[in-house]
Amino acid sequence: MADDLVRPPVQTICYQELWSVAMGFSFVQSTKAMEKELLSSVKYLRPGLDYFKPYNESSMNQLKENAGNIPENQLQFVLKAAKLLNIDCRQMKVLVDQFATSYFRGSKEKFNQMLSEEKAVKILLSDVSNHYFVERLYLLRTLGCIVGYFQDEDHPYQKVYTDVLANLPDMMQTLLDQLEKSFKVDLRSSTTRGPYYTNEMVTRFCLQKVKEECEILELIILYHSQYPMSTATLVKLLKLFKEHGFGLNYCLSDVHDNDRLTQHLSCMSALEQTIIIEGFDVELLQESDAIEEHALAKNKEAFNQIDTTIKSLSDQQELSPLLLCWATIRYLLMTDQGGVETHKLGDRAVANKVWRHVIQLLHIYPFNSDSKVASVSKRVIREVLSCVTRTFHEDSLGDYSDLIYLATMLLGNTPKHGHEGISNCGLEALLSSAVGYFPLNIEPMLMLLSSMTKTQSDSLQIHAYISNLPVFAEFITTCARDEVESLEDGAVWRLINSKPIRTAGGMHTVRIPHGTVGQLVDSHCGAMVQWQHQVDGWKFFLAEIQSVLEYKGPSSDLELLGYFKKTQLILHLVENLLISMQTKSSCDTGCMAMLETMHQFVDKLHQILQKIVQTPIPPIKLVETCLRCAMAWIDVNPKSHANKTVSQFSQIRYFPSKDEIGFNLSSTSSKYHPGVYGALLTECEKVNGSFDITVATIDFMIILLEYSLNHDEKMSSYLSISVEFILTEVFGSYQMWHSNDSTSWGNIGVRCLELCHLILCSSTNMDVVPDTNLKLQKTVVNLLSHGNIADVLLNLACVSVDTLHSLLANKPFSPPVLSIIDALRLSFSILNNLLRIESAIVPSDELESSYLHNILTTPSVGDNNLISVIAGYLYHRQNVALPRLAVSLLRRISLIAPMSLHACLGPNVAAIRDILLVRLQSRADDKSLKIGILELFVVSVQTQPGVLELFLDLEQVEQDKPELGLTLGKWSCLNAVLEMLKPANQGTENLPPRLHAASVKLLNALWVDRRHSALQAIKFASSNRGLGFWSSLLYPLFSENHPKDIAMNELLETCAHVFNIVALEQFYTNHGDLDKSLAKVMKEFSEKKRFEHWSKVLLCVSKTVLTSNPFERRYHQMFASAWKSFLSTMKLIDGTLIKIIMEDLIEAIEFLVNVIDSCAEVTTLLNLMTSLLLHLVYKQMKSKKYLEMGLLPRIVFCLQTFESSQERNEASSHFYAIALHLVKYSPSNESDRSSKTDLVQLTCQHLNFILQDDEKSDNTEMTLLLIRMLEALFEVKNEINHSWLSSVSHESSIHLLMTSLVKKLTCHDHAVTSVSFPIAVMQFLSHIATHENSARIIQRTGQISELCLSIANTYSNKANKKWLEVYHLSIVLMTRMLGSLSYDFVDDMLDFLGVHQERIYQCLTALRLNPNSSLLRETNHTMAMLAALSKRFLHQWKFKLRASFDMALYQVVITCHSCVAMLLHPRLLKETAKLKEKREGYVKVISTPARSLSAHQASFKSYADDETVPQDVTAVQQRLVSILGNSLDFLNNISPNICQIMFDQAVDSEEYTPLLTVNFGSPSIEQDVEASFGTIISAANFSLSALHKLENLNRFQSYHDSLSFVADAALTLVMSQCLLLLKQTNISNRTKQFLRRELADELNSCARNASRHLRHSSSSISPQSSPMKPLQSGSSRSPAVTTSKTILDLVGAFVKQIMP
Repeated sequence: MADDLVRPPVQTICYQELWSVAMGFSFVQSTKAMEKELLSSVKYLRPGLDYFKPYNESSMNQLKENAGNIPENQLQFVLKAAKLLNIDCRQMKVLVDQFATSYFRGSKEKFNQMLSEEKAVKILLSDVSNHYFVERLYLLRTLGCIVGYFQDEDHPYQKVYTDVLANLPDMMQTLLDQLEKSFKVDLRSSTTRGPYYTNEMVTRFCLQKVKEECEILELIILYHSQYPMSTATLVKLLKLFKEHGFGLNYCLSDVHDNDRLTQHLSCMSALEQTIIIEGFDVELLQESDAIEEHALAKNKEAFNQIDTTIKSLSDQQELSPLLLCWATIRYLLMTDQGGVETHKLGDRAVANKVWRHVIQLLHIYPFNSDSKVASVSKRVIREVLSCVTRTFHEDSLGDYSDLIYLATMLLGNTPKHGHEGISNCGLEALLSSAVGYFPLNIEPMLMLLSSMTKTQSDSLQIHAYISNLPVFAEFITTCARDEVESLEDGAVWRLINSKPIRTAGGMHTVRIPHGTVGQLVDSHCGAMVQWQHQVDGWKFFLAEIQSVLEYKGPSSDLELLGYFKKTQLILHLVENLLISMQTKSSCDTGCMAMLETMHQFVDKLHQILQKIVQTPIPPIKLVETCLRCAMAWIDVNPKSHANKTVSQFSQIRYFPSKDEIGFNLSSTSSKYHPGVYGALLTECEKVNGSFDITVATIDFMIILLEYSLNHDEKMSSYLSISVEFILTEVFGSYQMWHSNDSTSWGNIGVRCLELCHLILCSSTNMDVVPDTNLKLQKTVVNLLSHGNIADVLLNLACVSVDTLHSLLANKPFSPPVLSIIDALRLSFSILNNLLRIESAIVPSDELESSYLHNILTTPSVGDNNLISVIAGYLYHRQNVALPRLAVSLLRRISLIAPMSLHACLGPNVAAIRDILLVRLQSRADDKSLKIGILELFVVSVQTQPGVLELFLDLEQVEQDKPELGLTLGKWSCLNAVLEMLKPANQGTENLPPRLHAASVKLLNALWVDRRHSALQAIKFASSNRGLGFWSSLLYPLFSENHPKDIAMNELLETCAHVFNIVALEQFYTNHGDLDKSLAKVMKEFSEKKRFEHWSKVLLCVSKTVLTSNPFERRYHQMFASAWKSFLSTMKLIDGTLIKIIMEDLIEAIEFLVNVIDSCAEVTTLLNLMTSLLLHLVYKQMKSKKYLEMGLLPRIVFCLQTFESSQERNEASSHFYAIALHLVKYSPSNESDRSSKTDLVQLTCQHLNFILQDDEKSDNTEMTLLLIRMLEALFEVKNEINHSWLSSVSHESSIHLLMTSLVKKLTCHDHAVTSVSFPIAVMQFLSHIATHENSARIIQRTGQISELCLSIANTYSNKANKKWLEVYHLSIVLMTRMLGSLSYDFVDDMLDFLGVHQERIYQCLTALRLNPNSSLLRETNHTMAMLAALSKRFLHQWKFKLRASFDMALYQVVITCHSCVAMLLHPRLLKETAKLKEKREGYVKVISTPARSLSAHQASFKSYADDETVPQDVTAVQQRLVSILGNSLDFLNNISPNICQIMFDQAVDSEEYTPLLTVNFGSPSIEQDVEASFGTIISAANFSLSALHKLENLNRFQSYHDSLSFVADAALTLVMSQCLLLLKQTNISNRTKQFLRRELADELNSCARNASRHLRHSSSSISPQSSPMKPLQSGSSRSPAVTTSKTILDLVGAFVKQIMP
């Protein structure tokens, strides 16, 4: 299709859209905007149907001349259509453009294709013709909307309609002329319309012609209901209508579709009669003093013309209402009451059964609808009836029952605001006559009174009236002559003595006092006397009902005697009175009295039902009335009335149930008892084909469920069986039932849908959904999702939009059409809710077997599949809800069935894209629909990539230059979004808040899903059009509204999406590459203090959450989350700004903590805000910027409040994390001391709670955080925190931790159990074990032995590698416990050593085989433990575990030798590391035989390593140095003290074991090679050399200290062992001399090298000598031991004085 199809000429009008605007269904909602829209369209309304100009040659020529780029096939199509429809060619072009753009059920490509095919052209001509016909009808309907409501003060647009009508002064004359012109047109023989004017088209034209004439007639009625009709106009219309026989002998009666035409002609006849009667102005005739002012009384000529015309129509029975009306006018206006002619006309009308004709008229469309025309027409007929009954006695007006029925119909359809009670109802004479028959014939009175109850005032008046009925009648035959005296010639009787009269089957007695006067009346009921005595009618009515209940005769006689009919009418009156009381304001005296009276009748309803169901043929109408009466009673006060009513009905087992009692249901029973209703359905309704009882029963259940679902779970549980019965036995099969009453049969489906809809939506606005509701929902979901019930639901939803449009074109407001629309609306909504609830409550495996789910989500080809039918309603415009629900359902299907929508729609997907875009851009469409369309786009971003590509319609900027990127195509939905987001539209009615939010939500979805191509196209298209995308998007962020106003406004959601988009853009974009326009806007954002403003908004959001409804709270959560994301991506450097933001944030948190128990949304908000505060605090601590805000006391206070509420969730962990950061990194002050004390207690309490509840929930992360918190609070200024000790001891936290730790370690499945908790506990215990007091707390738990045994599980073959760290930390813990408790812990240490000695042996053995990081760490910890044990507790060790000590000594010597050898061969370390990567794991390595690497290592024996050490070996070397230091420390501990052995000659050398062999060769890695003097000297040389090479002391301070310690320890060990050997007697002198000579040389060489290093090294060496300390494994303090001149001096002195 050419571009001009998308953008039709400016001077165009679409009357369907204009009608939507006028009706208030469109995007235009404000009065001012609607007035502007309608006034601008007046020029299109003023000509009426003449707006469409006839076909002419000049228009054809002009179209051809201005054709421009119009394709030839389109031009020819327009010309054919213009000729066929007889329209100006240029207007036809506009119509074709409209049709192709908005109403064609296909894509633009399909339209172009159809123009090229002759057969398709015929179809298009038919569719365009239909569009043209509909446009003409909606032109008239738009006028009808304006004319019908311009004086309705209750209508919101009444003033707008008045102003528009003032600009249409000649409208009525124009319409009259067009009506007259239309009557004269004969369409059957036209030869100028071309070859496409077939018989079928003739029929369509004729039907259209009659429809338009009916629409004009409706306009005339509406207009003249407000403005009087002149006599000239009346005469003209009467003659005009007579010419074509009031539609009865219409000139087009012989068209082919005569059935459809007949329906319209009947409507035309009724409308024309109503117009004439309205022109008679019958209302004025009822005012006796105004008869002479009547227009016909003044204009005798017009009167005579009308008289002549109507007399000529007297032989037509269908016009009898008109005859009777004219007869009445003659009677009132003519001096002799019209004489014989008047009586003839009246008699003819009565003989023609005038009331029956009027009743039939009221059943014709549009009189049977709820339209304004129907209301006006009924008012006209009621005025006629009122005038007739006031003028003539009802006995002379024909069938009395028809007269009463008609009066009831008219009164029952009177608007509430137009009703003025009994005295001014217009039918007072008829009511007075009916009351005169009481109690002989109460039916007319009851029918009239029931129809008069419109308002509460009416009901109170009727109640009082019945309480004091003025007349009591009895037949003359029952009144003896001696009881009365005759007055006034026998027309009046007086009662001589008081007379009791028994009525109501003897159940009620009325005593007529003596002297009462009675009027003798001869009526259609017979001769009777009407006693002028006031009677309480309610007592009589109650007695009538009681007589039915106590009747003992054959039940079949109840119907014959009229009891059922009277009971039904009495209860119907009670029902109507109760309905009018449902204003919930029944608290005054009159209302209370009336309710007390009604209660007497309601209490007997269940008894009546129990009585009548026992009859052979139960009266359906009476059963229905009983049910509806009960409903009305419940509706007055559900809380007080519902339970008692249900209990009464359960006593008679009316509802289906599972047992005899009713309320006490047995959940185990699978079958239900059908109850009274089930029996009535089977035995009565299905047989008769009428289903009023079923409809009433469903309505009754709806009323009860509306109450019980929110207030009474027990009642809901009881009714669940009835719901199941209705769905399975009624809804699932009703479409197959035989029906004689289409209305009740059709209502079954709608009522069942309403029932399901109520249940499925019952939890929408509930914070906590009761279990009964969930169970009932699941039952309904299961039933509706499977079998024939699902088929029925789909059948109701599968009415095609074409079918509905056909019905709307004929009878848009008729009850059947409205019922179909209701069924569609409910079906769509139920399907949507079914899919929503199914995905939430039904397991995924069951969901796959759902029949309904499969039908909706399985792609199927063809236009008749369900998805295509639903999508077809996007073309529907007459009802706002259907397209909106269709879009919502498509969105839901897209959510549950990703990537299915494109397949389901097939070739129609492009057409759906086009109509969605058209409706999104249209001003005539409702904003809710536009929001739904945008939400469908949002879901498509996430789940429907194929459809999304069509929606986005991205194209290259230039086809031959792809490097230029993409832009938005003509059919891209983003074009409409960008247009809506223009700053000029924001904040105006052109972009309401919800639509604004939906637009930005779509953009947010694109950013979240990272649709880079779309984002690029958006930015390019915006810049190309001169639109600032970022400035438009961020425009709402510059709002100057007060923060509280924003927090309570719908704008909050929009701003949340905007903040999220900016956050994502900054997160995914490098700071330097940020879009310049965005950077500019953000700079302005900062300069205008928007950070501070929106921070205050967040504060207001938190404080207003409780006053908001649940729906608005969702926006609060959304905004808090977006603000968090926004600040998380911002680089804030302004300390003042950060302080303001954090201050607002903590204030908001403090408020929320105090109301944490209020609702779930508060908890969510608190989680978000505490998370944001944690992020901000972390960033400040990371950048080492601490803001003096006193945060810690406030956080502790929040925690205290939070913990007291017993609400432990995500926010709790955030609080502790914030406190942890503040404790660890912020400078401490005196004000924080008490807060830290409180924090320790809170932490212990929370930790205990979690540990005691460990089996019920998984709180590992929280536990770890609390453990870290206790660890951080352990020390204050490097001293133990005494309040910490007190709290931990009081709460037994250490004991619980140890218990939980042992439990985790003894778990058999370590592969499943998380290792993080044991590691954290061991780290914590290791840390606090450095202090004696805390170490004693650990020991007092009594868990050390169990822990020692359970640790063995951590290094089993099946254990996870991560569990080895637990074992490593246990070694550290034992080492530190020994250091803190000394001799009090030595036994526990030796027990640990004994349990794990095999592991220790394997560890030390495996070091030289595969020195991986884990093994190095374990070896280091092990050596540190052995060194600590050997330092002070050597004798205990040897005494208790001699074998263990010997094994340890041997392995330590070997380890020492291996470490030195590996340190001297860095290349060997590198190759070993490579080999390690090929092995499976450390656990297997340590069990590998020692010979496994011997061959590989042997090749390196003579390998000369380079001076430079590879970087990847450095870490291993550092570990080895640490192990070597601990090994040397151990060896020094079991060697004699150097000073003691050097100066004390009494030292027993036999007490010590020589540790070093007399060998001075370089060490090599071999199996079972002991350490020698050469090994230890090599260690010292390596350490001194490595110290010389260190360049960055600060970076390698720990390594530097370790090297210094190794050098000192090695030299000390060499000297000590040398002196020991020299003192040994079993060593030969030759060996001693060799030792002296070689060692002296080695020590001198070492000293020289060290001195040289001291002079030239860049490293600063401490001039002080520190005492030697072992390297404490796992400690945060490395040994601060340095090589000094003192040790070198000692070495020099040792060589000079001892070695010679």
